[in-house]
Amino acid sequence: MKTIVLCGCIALAIFSACNGPFNQHGNDADAPRVVEVKGFAVSPDSTEIPTFVVAGKPIAIKAGNPKVVLTNTHVVVAGVPEKVNSGAPFEN
Repeated sequence: MKTIVLCGCIALAIFSACNGPFNQHGNDADAPRVVEVKGFAVSPDSTEIPTFVVAGKPIAIKAGNPKVVLTNTHVVVAGVPEKVNSGAPFEN
């Protein structure tokens, strides 16, 4: 029984390792497509030169002393559930 399993594993390894010939001239589905651009060029005299605005020095704000809360101890009690009666159903 062990020899049959061993031969089967070896045969499976040999057949799965064999690859077919590499096809260099095959399907080009993965190749990028070249598309002709349709549009027009905008003349420089019809566009406005962008203006630059200096932002200034940023204001530094201190975060303070953050409180560290462990994730396994951060448990909040949900409270007592509230019961709401909806009334009798009716048809329109």
